[in-house]
Amino acid sequence: MVDTIAAPTAAPVEAVTPIKPSEALRLGRVLYPVEGFVTCFGPEGSHQACAIGAMAAGFGSADRGLMPYTTVTRRLMDFGRSFAEANRIVDDVWHINDAFAHRGPSIRERFRAWRTGAPRPTATREVAAYLEGLGL
Repeated sequence: MVDTIAAPTAAPVEAVTPIKPSEALRLGRVLYPVEGFVTCFGPEGSHQACAIGAMAAGFGSADRGLMPYTTVTRRLMDFGRSFAEANRIVDDVWHINDAFAHRGPSIRERFRAWRTGAPRPTATREVAAYLEGLGL
């Protein structure tokens, strides 16, 4: 008689929830703590990235070319956004980030933050609040 061995049982499938864009932005800001403007990433070794570059880094993309836009657009589409909607959101993030670079926090915003003990306004916080307002 031949002894048979039972086949191993398969591991249970775990549901994986994709990282939200606002969370990816915060994670990317840990990797690139210096806020950048106009270009996605600063010079090599500068630890500088704009909001889109930081978000792409938070999603796991290491590309420093034009791919951060593609990475972020695709991830927004993973959250049920159409291609046109995702592009609009990426454009909005770009404009919020760069508008903050040119204007910075107003005296009123800085005073309010100091008075209430709230964190200082930054481009990252403005973009994250915008994304969370969209449910992302």
